[in-house]
Amino acid sequence: MRISIHIFTCAIILVLAVPGITLSNPPSPPPIPEPDPKPVPSSSKAAKHQSTSSAKSNPAPKSQNPSSKQVKPTSPKPKISHRKQFALGNYKVVITALKSTPLKKLSLQDAVLLAKSHLNLNQPKPALPILKHILSIDEDHADANRLLGRALFALRQFASAIRYLKTALRLHEDPAISFLLAQSQFQLKQYQLAKKNLQLTIELNVADPRPDLLLARIYLQKQLGALAEKHLLAAKEKGINSYQLNKLLGHAYLLQQKYTGPITSHRLAKKTETGVLTPHGIVLRPIPGRTNLYQLTSIYSAIHQGYILLAKNPTDPDALYMITRGYVAVDMLKQAKNYLDKLTAVEKDSPRLLLTQAQLAIRTANHRKLHTLVKRGLKSKSLDIEHATQLYYQLALQLRATGARPHALTTLKHAESLQPTSSKTLRLLADLHLTNGKAKQAVHYLTRLIELYPDASDINKLKNQLRTLTNNKGGS
Repeated sequence: MRISIHIFTCAIILVLAVPGITLSNPPSPPPIPEPDPKPVPSSSKAAKHQSTSSAKSNPAPKSQNPSSKQVKPTSPKPKISHRKQFALGNYKVVITALKSTPLKKLSLQDAVLLAKSHLNLNQPKPALPILKHILSIDEDHADANRLLGRALFALRQFASAIRYLKTALRLHEDPAISFLLAQSQFQLKQYQLAKKNLQLTIELNVADPRPDLLLARIYLQKQLGALAEKHLLAAKEKGINSYQLNKLLGHAYLLQQKYTGPITSHRLAKKTETGVLTPHGIVLRPIPGRTNLYQLTSIYSAIHQGYILLAKNPTDPDALYMITRGYVAVDMLKQAKNYLDKLTAVEKDSPRLLLTQAQLAIRTANHRKLHTLVKRGLKSKSLDIEHATQLYYQLALQLRATGARPHALTTLKHAESLQPTSSKTLRLLADLHLTNGKAKQAVHYLTRLIELYPDASDINKLKNQLRTLTNNKGGS
Protein backbone atom coordinates (compact mmCIF):
# COMPACT_ATOMS: atom_id res chain seq x y z
CA MET A 1 0.00 0.00 0.00
CA ARG A 2 2.79 2.37 0.89
CA ILE A 3 4.53 1.46 -2.34
CA SER A 4 1.36 2.34 -4.37
CA ILE A 5 1.02 5.76 -2.74
CA HIS A 6 4.65 6.56 -3.43
CA ILE A 7 4.32 5.56 -7.10
CA PHE A 8 1.18 7.77 -7.47
CA THR A 9 2.92 10.76 -5.96
CA CYS A 10 5.85 10.43 -8.32
CA ALA A 11 3.51 10.22 -11.31
CA ILE A 12 1.84 13.50 -10.34
CA ILE A 13 5.21 15.25 -10.08
CA LEU A 14 6.19 14.00 -13.52
CA VAL A 15 2.96 15.23 -15.06
CA LEU A 16 3.42 18.71 -13.56
CA ALA A 17 6.97 18.86 -14.86
CA VAL A 18 6.02 18.14 -18.47
CA PRO A 19 4.93 21.29 -20.46
CA GLY A 20 1.59 21.28 -22.15
CA ILE A 21 0.01 18.86 -19.63
CA THR A 22 -2.46 20.42 -17.15
CA LEU A 23 -4.60 19.01 -14.43
CA SER A 24 -8.32 19.07 -14.71
CA ASN A 25 -8.73 20.94 -11.44
CA PRO A 26 -5.63 23.23 -10.89
CA PRO A 27 -5.18 24.85 -7.51
CA SER A 28 -6.30 28.47 -7.20
CA PRO A 29 -3.46 31.08 -7.57
CA PRO A 30 -2.53 33.15 -4.55
CA PRO A 31 -4.33 36.55 -4.33
CA ILE A 32 -2.59 39.53 -6.18
CA PRO A 33 -1.58 42.28 -3.72
CA GLU A 34 -2.94 45.85 -4.18
CA PRO A 35 -0.53 48.05 -6.16
CA ASP A 36 1.36 50.84 -4.35
CA PRO A 37 -0.34 54.23 -5.03
CA LYS A 38 3.02 55.78 -5.94
CA PRO A 39 4.36 54.60 -9.31
CA VAL A 40 7.47 52.49 -8.88
CA PRO A 41 9.68 52.24 -11.93
CA SER A 42 10.44 48.75 -13.06
CA SER A 43 12.65 47.38 -15.78
CA SER A 44 10.63 44.15 -16.06
CA LYS A 45 7.97 43.93 -18.77
CA ALA A 46 6.07 41.54 -16.56
CA ALA A 47 5.99 44.08 -13.72
CA LYS A 48 4.73 46.74 -16.11
CA HIS A 49 2.05 44.39 -17.44
CA GLN A 50 1.13 43.42 -13.87
CA SER A 51 0.77 47.07 -12.86
CA THR A 52 -1.40 47.88 -15.91
CA SER A 53 -3.62 44.87 -15.34
CA SER A 54 -4.00 45.79 -11.70
CA ALA A 55 -4.95 49.37 -12.60
CA LYS A 56 -7.60 48.11 -15.01
CA SER A 57 -9.04 45.67 -12.54
CA ASN A 58 -8.94 48.17 -9.68
CA PRO A 59 -9.65 51.61 -11.15
CA ALA A 60 -8.90 54.61 -8.90
CA PRO A 61 -11.92 56.46 -7.58
CA LYS A 62 -12.75 59.62 -9.54
CA SER A 63 -11.90 62.98 -7.96
CA GLN A 64 -14.77 64.95 -6.58
CA ASN A 65 -13.32 68.12 -8.27
CA PRO A 66 -13.56 67.66 -12.07
CA SER A 67 -11.43 70.70 -12.75
CA SER A 68 -8.36 69.35 -10.93
CA LYS A 69 -5.86 67.52 -13.12
CA GLN A 70 -2.79 65.59 -12.21
CA VAL A 71 0.31 67.80 -12.84
CA LYS A 72 2.99 66.03 -14.79
CA PRO A 73 6.55 66.77 -13.71
CA THR A 74 8.31 69.14 -16.19
CA SER A 75 11.81 68.55 -17.40
CA PRO A 76 14.41 71.25 -16.43
CA LYS A 77 15.10 73.98 -19.02
CA PRO A 78 18.37 73.63 -20.88
CA LYS A 79 21.13 75.93 -19.55
CA ILE A 80 21.85 78.98 -21.78
CA SER A 81 25.53 79.57 -22.45
CA HIS A 82 27.14 82.83 -21.32
CA ARG A 83 27.87 83.72 -24.93
CA LYS A 84 24.21 83.48 -25.81
CA GLN A 85 23.39 85.47 -22.68
CA PHE A 86 25.72 88.21 -23.93
CA ALA A 87 23.96 88.21 -27.30
CA LEU A 88 20.65 88.61 -25.46
CA GLY A 89 22.01 91.59 -23.53
CA ASN A 90 22.09 89.82 -20.15
CA TYR A 91 25.45 91.32 -19.17
CA LYS A 92 25.05 90.77 -15.42
CA VAL A 93 24.50 87.06 -16.04
CA VAL A 94 27.68 86.94 -18.14
CA ILE A 95 29.69 88.63 -15.38
CA THR A 96 28.29 86.24 -12.76
CA ALA A 97 29.17 83.24 -14.94
CA LEU A 98 32.75 84.33 -15.68
CA LYS A 99 34.02 86.44 -12.80
CA SER A 100 34.83 83.46 -10.55
CA THR A 101 37.18 81.99 -13.17
CA PRO A 102 40.79 83.23 -12.89
CA LEU A 103 41.81 85.39 -15.85
CA LYS A 104 44.62 83.02 -16.78
CA LYS A 105 42.09 80.23 -17.28
CA LEU A 106 39.67 82.28 -19.38
CA SER A 107 39.91 82.11 -23.15
CA LEU A 108 40.64 85.42 -24.86
CA GLN A 109 37.14 85.37 -26.34
CA ASP A 110 35.53 84.98 -22.92
CA ALA A 111 37.82 87.64 -21.42
CA VAL A 112 36.69 90.09 -24.13
CA LEU A 113 33.03 89.21 -23.42
CA LEU A 114 33.58 89.85 -19.71
CA ALA A 115 35.20 93.25 -20.38
CA LYS A 116 32.46 94.22 -22.85
CA SER A 117 29.80 93.27 -20.31
CA HIS A 118 31.34 95.60 -17.73
CA LEU A 119 31.59 98.45 -20.26
CA ASN A 120 28.02 97.94 -21.46
CA LEU A 121 26.89 98.29 -17.82
CA ASN A 122 28.92 101.51 -17.53
CA GLN A 123 31.52 99.84 -15.32
CA PRO A 124 34.82 100.85 -16.93
CA LYS A 125 37.04 100.31 -13.90
CA PRO A 126 36.58 96.50 -13.56
CA ALA A 127 37.23 96.17 -17.30
CA LEU A 128 40.77 97.62 -17.06
CA PRO A 129 42.64 94.61 -15.56
CA ILE A 130 40.83 92.22 -17.91
CA LEU A 131 41.81 94.18 -21.02
CA LYS A 132 45.39 94.71 -19.83
CA HIS A 133 45.65 90.95 -19.27
CA ILE A 134 44.55 90.33 -22.87
CA LEU A 135 47.12 92.83 -24.16
CA SER A 136 49.86 91.18 -22.10
CA ILE A 137 49.19 88.08 -24.20
CA ASP A 138 48.56 89.83 -27.52
CA GLU A 139 49.52 93.52 -27.63
CA ASP A 140 48.02 93.86 -31.12
CA HIS A 141 44.61 92.56 -30.11
CA ALA A 142 42.42 95.10 -31.97
CA ASP A 143 39.31 94.64 -29.81
CA ALA A 144 41.21 94.88 -26.53
CA ASN A 145 43.01 98.09 -27.62
CA ARG A 146 39.70 99.64 -28.70
CA LEU A 147 37.88 98.64 -25.52
CA LEU A 148 40.71 99.77 -23.26
CA GLY A 149 40.69 103.15 -25.02
CA ARG A 150 36.94 103.32 -24.48
CA ALA A 151 37.26 102.44 -20.77
CA LEU A 152 40.01 105.02 -20.19
CA PHE A 153 37.98 107.68 -22.02
CA ALA A 154 35.02 106.96 -19.73
CA LEU A 155 37.37 107.43 -16.76
CA ARG A 156 38.55 110.75 -18.29
CA GLN A 157 42.11 109.45 -18.66
CA PHE A 158 42.33 110.94 -22.14
CA ALA A 159 46.10 110.79 -22.67
CA SER A 160 46.17 107.06 -21.88
CA ALA A 161 43.07 106.47 -24.00
CA ILE A 162 44.77 108.08 -27.01
CA ARG A 163 47.66 105.59 -26.83
CA TYR A 164 45.40 102.53 -27.16
CA LEU A 165 42.98 104.11 -29.61
CA LYS A 166 45.87 104.97 -31.96
CA THR A 167 46.92 101.30 -31.93
CA ALA A 168 43.33 100.17 -32.50
CA LEU A 169 42.96 102.58 -35.44
CA ARG A 170 46.25 101.35 -36.94
CA LEU A 171 44.99 97.78 -36.75
CA HIS A 172 41.53 98.55 -38.07
CA GLU A 173 40.25 101.77 -39.68
CA ASP A 174 36.86 102.13 -38.06
CA PRO A 175 34.83 105.37 -37.77
CA ALA A 176 33.88 104.60 -34.15
CA ILE A 177 37.57 104.39 -33.20
CA SER A 178 38.64 107.52 -35.08
CA PHE A 179 35.74 109.49 -33.56
CA LEU A 180 36.58 108.40 -30.01
CA LEU A 181 40.22 109.27 -30.66
CA ALA A 182 39.18 112.73 -31.89
CA GLN A 183 37.01 113.23 -28.81
CA SER A 184 39.98 112.41 -26.56
CA GLN A 185 42.21 114.86 -28.44
CA PHE A 186 39.50 117.54 -28.24
CA GLN A 187 39.37 117.14 -24.46
CA LEU A 188 43.14 117.78 -24.33
CA LYS A 189 42.75 120.78 -26.70
CA GLN A 190 44.75 119.02 -29.40
CA TYR A 191 42.51 120.61 -32.00
CA GLN A 192 44.64 120.02 -35.10
CA LEU A 193 44.99 116.29 -34.37
CA ALA A 194 41.28 116.08 -33.53
CA LYS A 195 40.36 117.76 -36.85
CA LYS A 196 42.44 115.21 -38.77
CA ASN A 197 40.67 112.26 -37.14
CA LEU A 198 37.24 113.87 -37.51
CA GLN A 199 37.85 114.33 -41.23
CA LEU A 200 38.82 110.63 -41.41
CA THR A 201 35.61 109.73 -39.55
CA ILE A 202 33.55 111.67 -42.10
CA GLU A 203 35.33 109.86 -44.95
CA LEU A 204 34.60 106.46 -43.36
CA ASN A 205 30.98 107.30 -42.46
CA VAL A 206 29.68 110.37 -44.25
CA ALA A 207 26.16 109.98 -42.80
CA ASP A 208 27.23 110.42 -39.17
CA PRO A 209 26.47 114.00 -38.02
CA ARG A 210 28.55 113.84 -34.80
CA PRO A 211 31.95 114.60 -36.39
CA ASP A 212 30.50 117.77 -37.95
CA LEU A 213 29.15 118.80 -34.55
CA LEU A 214 32.55 118.33 -32.91
CA LEU A 215 34.35 120.13 -35.75
CA ALA A 216 31.98 123.07 -35.24
CA ARG A 217 32.89 123.18 -31.55
CA ILE A 218 36.58 123.28 -32.47
CA TYR A 219 36.01 126.20 -34.84
CA LEU A 220 33.98 128.02 -32.18
CA GLN A 221 36.89 127.62 -29.77
CA LYS A 222 39.08 129.27 -32.41
CA GLN A 223 36.52 132.07 -32.94
CA LEU A 224 35.95 130.96 -36.55
CA GLY A 225 32.20 131.48 -36.81
CA ALA A 226 31.79 130.91 -40.56
CA LEU A 227 33.47 127.46 -40.50
CA ALA A 228 31.51 126.52 -37.39
CA GLU A 229 28.26 127.52 -39.14
CA LYS A 230 29.17 125.38 -42.18
CA HIS A 231 29.61 122.20 -40.12
CA LEU A 232 26.58 122.87 -37.92
CA LEU A 233 24.35 123.21 -40.96
CA ALA A 234 25.90 119.99 -42.34
CA ALA A 235 25.06 118.21 -39.06
CA LYS A 236 21.52 119.55 -39.29
CA GLU A 237 21.14 118.18 -42.83
CA LYS A 238 22.30 114.77 -41.54
CA GLY A 239 19.51 114.60 -39.00
CA ILE A 240 20.52 116.49 -35.85
CA ASN A 241 18.05 119.19 -34.84
CA SER A 242 18.75 119.53 -31.16
CA TYR A 243 18.77 122.23 -28.51
CA GLN A 244 22.58 122.05 -28.42
CA LEU A 245 22.86 122.53 -32.19
CA ASN A 246 20.63 125.64 -32.10
CA LYS A 247 22.73 127.09 -29.29
CA LEU A 248 26.00 126.45 -31.15
CA LEU A 249 24.53 127.97 -34.31
CA GLY A 250 23.55 131.07 -32.35
CA HIS A 251 27.12 131.44 -31.07
CA ALA A 252 28.46 131.01 -34.62
CA TYR A 253 26.20 133.86 -35.82
CA LEU A 254 27.25 136.06 -32.88
CA LEU A 255 30.91 135.59 -33.83
CA GLN A 256 30.08 136.70 -37.37
CA GLN A 257 27.95 139.58 -36.05
CA LYS A 258 24.96 138.11 -37.88
CA TYR A 259 22.62 139.46 -35.24
CA THR A 260 19.59 139.64 -37.55
CA GLY A 261 21.00 138.81 -40.97
CA PRO A 262 19.64 140.61 -44.04
CA ILE A 263 16.25 142.20 -43.32
CA THR A 264 13.56 141.16 -45.83
CA SER A 265 9.88 141.99 -46.28
CA HIS A 266 7.15 139.33 -46.29
CA ARG A 267 3.39 139.50 -46.49
CA LEU A 268 1.84 137.41 -43.71
CA ALA A 269 -1.66 135.96 -43.58
CA LYS A 270 -2.75 138.11 -40.64
CA LYS A 271 -1.66 140.83 -38.27
CA THR A 272 1.40 139.58 -36.40
CA GLU A 273 3.24 140.81 -33.32
CA THR A 274 6.96 141.53 -33.06
CA GLY A 275 9.04 138.49 -32.10
CA VAL A 276 6.84 135.84 -33.71
CA LEU A 277 8.81 132.96 -35.19
CA THR A 278 7.91 132.25 -38.84
CA PRO A 279 9.46 129.92 -41.46
CA HIS A 280 11.00 133.03 -43.08
CA GLY A 281 12.48 134.55 -39.91
CA ILE A 282 11.51 136.61 -36.87
CA VAL A 283 8.87 139.31 -37.28
CA LEU A 284 10.44 142.71 -36.49
CA ARG A 285 7.90 145.39 -37.35
CA PRO A 286 5.16 146.24 -39.87
CA ILE A 287 5.98 148.25 -42.95
CA PRO A 288 3.92 151.49 -42.73
CA GLY A 289 1.05 151.82 -45.19
CA ARG A 290 1.16 148.18 -46.32
CA THR A 291 -1.40 145.62 -45.15
CA ASN A 292 0.17 142.66 -43.34
CA LEU A 293 3.59 143.42 -44.82
CA TYR A 294 6.38 143.02 -42.28
CA GLN A 295 10.13 143.26 -41.90
CA LEU A 296 11.62 139.88 -41.03
CA THR A 297 15.07 138.76 -39.96
CA SER A 298 16.99 136.00 -41.72
CA ILE A 299 16.69 132.46 -40.38
CA TYR A 300 20.50 132.44 -40.42
CA SER A 301 20.86 134.84 -37.52
CA ALA A 302 21.52 134.97 -33.79
CA ILE A 303 18.08 136.40 -32.98
CA HIS A 304 16.36 133.56 -34.88
CA GLN A 305 18.26 130.89 -32.94
CA GLY A 306 17.57 132.83 -29.74
CA TYR A 307 13.82 132.62 -30.23
CA ILE A 308 14.04 128.88 -31.03
CA LEU A 309 15.92 128.35 -27.74
CA LEU A 310 13.53 130.60 -25.82
CA ALA A 311 10.54 128.51 -26.92
CA LYS A 312 12.13 125.51 -25.17
CA ASN A 313 13.55 127.35 -22.15
CA PRO A 314 12.17 130.84 -21.35
CA THR A 315 15.03 131.62 -18.94
CA ASP A 316 17.94 130.49 -21.12
CA PRO A 317 20.53 133.31 -20.75
CA ASP A 318 22.10 132.50 -24.14
CA ALA A 319 18.72 132.90 -25.83
CA LEU A 320 18.02 136.20 -24.04
CA TYR A 321 21.46 137.50 -24.99
CA MET A 322 21.04 136.59 -28.68
CA ILE A 323 17.64 138.28 -28.86
CA THR A 324 18.87 141.40 -27.08
CA ARG A 325 21.82 141.79 -29.44
CA GLY A 326 19.46 141.36 -32.39
CA TYR A 327 17.15 144.16 -31.29
CA VAL A 328 20.09 146.44 -30.48
CA ALA A 329 21.46 145.87 -33.99
CA VAL A 330 18.23 147.13 -35.64
CA ASP A 331 17.68 149.97 -33.15
CA MET A 332 14.55 148.44 -31.64
CA LEU A 333 15.70 149.71 -28.28
CA LYS A 334 12.47 149.22 -26.34
CA GLN A 335 12.45 145.50 -27.15
CA ALA A 336 16.21 145.34 -26.52
CA LYS A 337 15.80 146.83 -23.03
CA ASN A 338 12.95 144.42 -22.27
CA TYR A 339 15.09 141.36 -23.01
CA LEU A 340 18.17 142.92 -21.39
CA ASP A 341 16.21 143.26 -18.13
CA LYS A 342 15.28 139.55 -18.36
CA LEU A 343 18.93 138.68 -18.97
CA THR A 344 20.01 140.77 -15.98
CA ALA A 345 17.60 138.80 -13.77
CA VAL A 346 19.23 135.44 -14.60
CA GLU A 347 22.85 136.44 -15.29
CA LYS A 348 24.27 139.13 -13.05
CA ASP A 349 27.69 140.77 -13.56
CA SER A 350 28.82 138.65 -16.50
CA PRO A 351 31.18 140.22 -19.08
CA ARG A 352 28.70 139.80 -21.91
CA LEU A 353 25.92 141.38 -19.85
CA LEU A 354 28.10 144.41 -19.20
CA LEU A 355 29.02 144.64 -22.90
CA THR A 356 25.37 144.44 -23.90
CA GLN A 357 24.45 147.16 -21.42
CA ALA A 358 27.30 149.22 -22.87
CA GLN A 359 26.02 148.71 -26.42
CA LEU A 360 22.55 149.87 -25.37
CA ALA A 361 24.09 152.95 -23.71
CA ILE A 362 25.95 153.72 -26.94
CA ARG A 363 22.79 153.36 -29.06
CA THR A 364 20.94 155.73 -26.74
CA ALA A 365 23.96 158.10 -26.59
CA ASN A 366 23.99 157.83 -22.78
CA HIS A 367 27.57 158.92 -22.02
CA ARG A 368 27.12 158.91 -18.22
CA LYS A 369 25.79 155.35 -18.22
CA LEU A 370 28.64 154.14 -20.42
CA HIS A 371 31.30 155.81 -18.28
CA THR A 372 29.88 154.07 -15.18
CA LEU A 373 29.83 150.69 -16.96
CA VAL A 374 33.41 151.05 -18.22
CA LYS A 375 34.71 151.91 -14.74
CA ARG A 376 32.85 148.90 -13.29
CA GLY A 377 34.13 146.61 -16.03
CA LEU A 378 37.75 147.70 -15.58
CA LYS A 379 37.50 147.23 -11.81
CA SER A 380 36.00 143.73 -12.10
CA LYS A 381 38.34 142.90 -15.01
CA SER A 382 35.34 142.13 -17.19
CA LEU A 383 36.82 144.67 -19.62
CA ASP A 384 40.39 145.17 -20.73
CA ILE A 385 41.90 148.52 -21.77
CA GLU A 386 41.48 147.85 -25.49
CA HIS A 387 37.76 147.00 -25.23
CA ALA A 388 37.08 149.93 -22.94
CA THR A 389 38.78 152.31 -25.40
CA GLN A 390 36.75 150.84 -28.25
CA LEU A 391 33.48 151.43 -26.33
CA TYR A 392 34.39 155.07 -25.70
CA TYR A 393 35.27 155.51 -29.38
CA GLN A 394 31.91 154.04 -30.50
CA LEU A 395 30.04 156.33 -28.12
CA ALA A 396 31.97 159.37 -29.40
CA LEU A 397 30.91 158.54 -32.97
CA GLN A 398 27.28 158.24 -31.84
CA LEU A 399 27.45 161.54 -29.92
CA ARG A 400 29.00 163.33 -32.88
CA ALA A 401 26.25 161.96 -35.14
CA THR A 402 23.60 163.39 -32.80
CA GLY A 403 25.39 166.78 -32.64
CA ALA A 404 26.59 166.42 -29.04
CA ARG A 405 30.20 167.33 -29.84
CA PRO A 406 31.23 168.54 -26.35
CA HIS A 407 30.18 165.17 -24.89
CA ALA A 408 31.95 163.42 -27.75
CA LEU A 409 35.19 165.26 -26.88
CA THR A 410 34.82 164.37 -23.19
CA THR A 411 34.28 160.73 -24.10
CA LEU A 412 37.36 160.70 -26.34
CA LYS A 413 39.45 162.17 -23.52
CA HIS A 414 38.46 159.15 -21.41
CA ALA A 415 39.57 156.90 -24.28
CA GLU A 416 42.88 158.78 -24.60
CA SER A 417 43.58 158.38 -20.89
CA LEU A 418 43.25 154.60 -21.26
CA GLN A 419 45.16 154.21 -24.54
CA PRO A 420 47.18 157.38 -25.37
CA THR A 421 48.55 155.95 -28.65
CA SER A 422 45.28 154.76 -30.19
CA SER A 423 45.33 155.92 -33.82
CA LYS A 424 41.51 155.97 -34.10
CA THR A 425 41.14 158.07 -30.94
CA LEU A 426 43.81 160.59 -31.95
CA ARG A 427 42.36 160.98 -35.45
CA LEU A 428 38.84 161.57 -34.14
CA LEU A 429 40.12 164.09 -31.57
CA ALA A 430 41.97 166.03 -34.30
CA ASP A 431 38.87 165.97 -36.51
CA LEU A 432 36.53 167.19 -33.75
CA HIS A 433 38.86 170.05 -32.81
CA LEU A 434 39.10 171.08 -36.46
CA THR A 435 35.32 171.02 -36.75
CA ASN A 436 35.04 173.16 -33.61
CA GLY A 437 37.62 175.64 -34.99
CA LYS A 438 40.25 174.71 -32.40
CA ALA A 439 43.30 174.71 -34.66
CA LYS A 440 45.84 174.65 -31.82
CA GLN A 441 44.39 171.45 -30.33
CA ALA A 442 44.08 169.94 -33.81
CA VAL A 443 47.80 170.68 -34.47
CA HIS A 444 48.67 168.92 -31.21
CA TYR A 445 46.93 165.68 -32.21
CA LEU A 446 48.11 165.75 -35.84
CA THR A 447 51.70 166.15 -34.65
CA ARG A 448 51.34 163.14 -32.35
CA LEU A 449 49.85 161.04 -35.15
CA ILE A 450 52.73 161.84 -37.52
CA GLU A 451 55.31 161.03 -34.83
CA LEU A 452 53.64 157.75 -33.79
CA TYR A 453 52.69 156.51 -37.25
CA PRO A 454 55.29 157.70 -39.79
CA ASP A 455 54.44 154.79 -42.09
CA ALA A 456 50.69 155.43 -42.14
CA SER A 457 49.09 155.08 -45.57
CA ASP A 458 47.77 158.67 -45.39
CA ILE A 459 50.90 160.21 -43.84
CA ASN A 460 51.19 162.82 -46.66
CA LYS A 461 47.62 163.95 -46.07
CA LEU A 462 48.29 164.35 -42.35
CA LYS A 463 51.44 166.39 -43.06
CA ASN A 464 49.58 168.67 -45.46
CA GLN A 465 46.87 169.28 -42.86
CA LEU A 466 49.45 170.08 -40.25
CA ARG A 467 51.36 172.43 -42.61
CA THR A 468 48.16 174.28 -43.50
CA LEU A 469 47.24 174.75 -39.83
CA THR A 470 50.68 175.91 -38.71
CA ASN A 471 50.86 178.45 -41.59
CA ASN A 472 47.51 179.85 -40.61
CA LYS A 473 48.33 182.22 -37.78
CA GLY A 474 44.65 182.84 -37.13
CA GLY A 475 44.23 179.43 -35.52
CA SER A 476 43.59 179.38 -31.86
